[in-house]
Amino acid sequence: MNFLKSKSIVPRDELAYNVKDLLVYCFQHWRSALVLMLVGGLLSVLLGGVSAYRRELRNRALVSHSLDEYIAMADSGAVLGGDERSYLAALRQIDAVSAIDRKSAQLTDYLDHSLLMQIDPMAVATATATVVIRQTEAYNPAADGNLLLAYRAALLNGSYLDELAETLSTKSQYLRELISVSLGGEGDASDGSISSGTLDSSYLRDRIRRYNYYSFPFSVNLFDEPFALPSSVLELRVIASDTDLAGQLMDAMLAELAAQEADMSRRVAPHTLTMLGPTLSVLSDRSLMDTQLEQRLSLYDLPALRGEYTLRTALPTVSDGRTLSAALKGGVKQGVIAAAVLFLGYGLLLCLYYLFSDRALTEIRFRQHYRLLPLSAFRSAPSAVYRRRGPFDRWLRRSDRMLVDACESAAVYEMAAGNLRLYGGELHTVLITGAAPAADKLALAAALEERLSGTKFVAVSNLVEISERLKLAGADGVIFYESFDATRFPALNEELELTERAAVRPLGTVFQ
Repeated sequence: MNFLKSKSIVPRDELAYNVKDLLVYCFQHWRSALVLMLVGGLLSVLLGGVSAYRRELRNRALVSHSLDEYIAMADSGAVLGGDERSYLAALRQIDAVSAIDRKSAQLTDYLDHSLLMQIDPMAVATATATVVIRQTEAYNPAADGNLLLAYRAALLNGSYLDELAETLSTKSQYLRELISVSLGGEGDASDGSISSGTLDSSYLRDRIRRYNYYSFPFSVNLFDEPFALPSSVLELRVIASDTDLAGQLMDAMLAELAAQEADMSRRVAPHTLTMLGPTLSVLSDRSLMDTQLEQRLSLYDLPALRGEYTLRTALPTVSDGRTLSAALKGGVKQGVIAAAVLFLGYGLLLCLYYLFSDRALTEIRFRQHYRLLPLSAFRSAPSAVYRRRGPFDRWLRRSDRMLVDACESAAVYEMAAGNLRLYGGELHTVLITGAAPAADKLALAAALEERLSGTKFVAVSNLVEISERLKLAGADGVIFYESFDATRFPALNEELELTERAAVRPLGTVFQ
């Protein structure tokens, strides 16, 4: 009897799985994967289409009303559903965000182009002028107030500003921010109306003195000779980034006053205008600095305010086409996704089954578990359905050159007999065990006895049974005839342990 100390069993924690064999095993199931993808994809298309159709109808009903209509419905006491309330809240958030975006765009444009924002507060070019209005007929206090308000409105809102803005390539509203018209003179009320009051204060007398200086020769004694008091005064003021612009804008205001004088005399009351000034200077203005800072801080605060209205729920969407077409597109999309998920999931399950199953599954996997000589093999596919080989299956078979077709039984037997001649040594009695069917083991025994004269091959059901185990006493070796569909590693481990205890050499394996 030939004895060889067995090292055939490899501990599980020392196994190194073959990635190529794992992929080949998974690809061998491409037919079942394809069927699963088709069936799962069609079911998903059907279910997804129905779901998309209902969702499309619901969304069309939601978007058919505007924000104002939903608010009117809520105010009228109408009961809104959950979807309608969510959509109304989303519309309100979108409306708030849109308003903030519009305000942000307006402020950005204003800060970039406003003439007021471009002025240096520590060097403000300032132009001032005083206009005295005197009635030429009987004095009428009401006419004074009307003339002041009329001229003030003409200066602040006149079309001359539009013409000047076009010349300067800016907007008239930016020019209006640079001018101010106040109602001067002692007794001016805060609201711009004219009230009677004393005219002998030092402030008013100084104004009268300046007025008479421009109206009469300087040699006239102002306080000894009688003189006419001005009944109405307009204070004009212009600020700008440079004195040229301030002077240009002041000249335009004075020209507008002169152009309106005849019309105002005809429509309100006969009068004359006397211009005092203009004067140009450069001053500092802290109130302008505060105004500019306030505008810039407003723009800075808008992004934080916009973040408070971040949309937390997705808005319902509807397609441009018909409802059925949209439902079909949604169903097809869901079907494709479902097919891809099923393919990946099925592949993952095959990988897990390959790693954790106690079946042989492939010859390479079997070799990695046991150091047994592969005598011959019929096929590596895990199921008989794959005996019908196609081009893809034949490509997969190239990964293992040991395999032959199941119909070539003679070639399998010849290969097994040849390997036994080379590696078996002197053999008298050989047991054939394993998970293969009993008829196949008997056929293998008969074929090997025919090819190896002088050696007796005995087919046994398995070595675990007591009656079969006793046959190890007179055996020189054991051939394990295994099946990828039926062989389980625990049962094979037990048979290998029995051969080691009986000091019988495992000769190799034949796969089917």
